[in-house]
Amino acid sequence: MTESQESGRRPASPWRRRGWRRRLALLVYSSIVFGLCTVFWHVVLERSWEDSFTAALIVVVTTITANWISALFQRRTGPTDG
Repeated sequence: MTESQESGRRPASPWRRRGWRRRLALLVYSSIVFGLCTVFWHVVLERSWEDSFTAALIVVVTTITANWISALFQRRTGPTDG
């Protein structure tokens, strides 16, 4: 008659456990790319700070989007795909 009682809590999936690390890595990566691009655009190309921030934003969005698309394609390919 006695049934084992479960607490109702399931362990977090590996995706959720590593979620904060991935977000932190993305933040660090995008900050480094943004900063380097801004300084390069301003110092080397002698552009205004507004142009430098705009160019850096475009570069960061492009690199993050490219990484996400690459990861999506890698997840969809099977073991027999070339």
